[in-house]
Amino acid sequence: MKTIVALSSAPLNCAIHTIKISGDECYKIVQKVTKEKIIKEPYKIQHVAIIDDKKQMIDDVLLLKFVAPNSYNAEDIIEINCHGGLFVANKIIELLIKNGATYAKPGEFTYRAVINGKMNMLQANAINNIVKSKNFSSLKIAHNGLNKKSTTKIKKMRDEIFKIIGNIEVNIDYPEYEDYKDLTNNILLKKIKPIKDTLISLIKFSELSAKIMDGFNIAIIGAPNAGKSSLLNKILDEDKAIVSNIPGTTRDIVEGQINYKNITFKFIDTAGIREKAKYFEKIGINKAIEQINKADLILFIVDKTKKTTKKEKEIFEIVKQKPHIIIINKSDLKNKKTSFNGFNFSCKFDNINLILNKIINKIHVQSLEKTDFAFMQTSNEIGILKKNLEIINNLAIDAKKKKPVDLLVESLHEIYNNFNLLLGENCDLDFLEKLFANFCVGK
Repeated sequence: MKTIVALSSAPLNCAIHTIKISGDECYKIVQKVTKEKIIKEPYKIQHVAIIDDKKQMIDDVLLLKFVAPNSYNAEDIIEINCHGGLFVANKIIELLIKNGATYAKPGEFTYRAVINGKMNMLQANAINNIVKSKNFSSLKIAHNGLNKKSTTKIKKMRDEIFKIIGNIEVNIDYPEYEDYKDLTNNILLKKIKPIKDTLISLIKFSELSAKIMDGFNIAIIGAPNAGKSSLLNKILDEDKAIVSNIPGTTRDIVEGQINYKNITFKFIDTAGIREKAKYFEKIGINKAIEQINKADLILFIVDKTKKTTKKEKEIFEIVKQKPHIIIINKSDLKNKKTSFNGFNFSCKFDNINLILNKIINKIHVQSLEKTDFAFMQTSNEIGILKKNLEIINNLAIDAKKKKPVDLLVESLHEIYNNFNLLLGENCDLDFLEKLFANFCVGK
């Protein structure tokens, strides 16, 4: 493979930049841009001057050296630590490319680590998520992807499927072989049940952990002047949304993000929903309804002092299909006219942590603490698990219908191959390249 190079630090002017070069020719290429003799030795730092083809000095740098196979991706690697001007870093990269290196594709260093057997796909995705972590909880989940708990769980299910396939195929090809009992439909159902149960649990907690990685979308829904914008401003501790006693002030969605108890929340304030709305209000209302469908949780805000409208009831019929919290706002006022019941709150006087703690409880984040932290880390991985669960469910239906076991082998092979896909074993290289396109360039 070609020797690749990329900037591994952020493309900004800073104190120090790190340039990574990896491949069979990396030591030869670096040697071409310095007068000093580059000694090929692992885990050593060497001080050299980088010079251009006119023998002009570009920078004084430190080389951190790795020798295959004892490196991140099992290749020879040199990390060049130069001064942090972007011009300087780009000039060094330009010289390395001129002398034989190729600029790396996104995620190509980690891609090579997978195909060279230094890590599997689950660990590679965990590394990408460490880079993208937004809070300590997401960082903790990402780090758990490196401890091989997920790998162990996937391999255990895959190996069990392999044994089932072997049992069936031995029964077909060598019916006289007595060491393998005939695998009946009932035996098959018993063998696939633990795999099905593991998949259900793994999918459930993986989806929750994926939300912790990305952040939870919280939509604030309600009638005009119910206090939606006031609530958003209190949550964000800033005047993000316009607050007015004139109905229809918010005509578009207003967003804000916070970290609370190491969880990222994206709050969306939407247009007030009422029967008689003007043209631009109607557009905002339609966007509000869209946010209901997209949200992980809905805060349905009700004005305690106003009678419940027909439109509020209609919208709540949509809201109640999703996880939600009903907030009865303006609890500091005496008169109650609304027919809704929920959590009493005053945007003027109450501590916003009362609502934030309710949100934490509603999304069941605490349940993750009771698991073994074997999670999938990307939507692609979760999708593969869901596909295998779907196949197993269909397999169970066919087995209960007494469909001949030997006709079910194809489905078992598909499950087995999907598990291999998760681990990055026996994968199509084009498929892997597409996955790593979402990684950082220098990773």
